[in-house]
Amino acid sequence: MTKEFAATICWFGENALQVGQRLRLKHTTKVTPVRVSTLEGVLDIATLKVGATSSLVTNEIGLATLQTAEPIVVDDYRDNRVTGSFVLIDEVTNATVAAGMVGRASFL
Repeated sequence: MTKEFAATICWFGENALQVGQRLRLKHTTKVTPVRVSTLEGVLDIATLKVGATSSLVTNEIGLATLQTAEPIVVDDYRDNRVTGSFVLIDEVTNATVAAGMVGRASFL
């Protein structure tokens, strides 16, 4: 159980994802508020290199640290796809704005 974890995120939202942004995290059957505490980088899909970033725009894949309001049970995505995956939901529009995997991507 944890309230903070590293994740690989694919951002779908029209507005950029920013550090400090608040969203809702849907993980298995649980929904809890979440905050983006850091954005460590963005993946260049042509070279598979991670570069520095302060935000993610539509269709970018990034590395982030998320903090949840309530503890959740997570596993690394490589160990368990069910408890290692999640979606992020915009609190205002209820739109799904991202899909994510718990842990760092295997290309790093």
